[in-house]
Amino acid sequence: MEMKDLIFSVKRSSFFQLKTKLDVFLANNTKEQVCDFKVKGSWFERSCVVNAGESLTIVAQVNLLLFSYVLQI
Repeated sequence: MEMKDLIFSVKRSSFFQLKTKLDVFLANNTKEQVCDFKVKGSWFERSCVVNAGESLTIVAQVNLLLFSYVLQI
């Protein structure tokens, strides 16, 4: 793969994590000082939230435990 083919890159927010936290940088964000998206997720809770950059604005969210509970009712 070449750098020109890159769409985004991902880095862990910190080395030790109980829940997964990832910083996502779009290809044109070459300095990678501020992430374009922040992904926080939990395998145990089967949930994931994607925020726009460092803001609290949610651009995507998945919660499979809530979804399966709603389907059972």
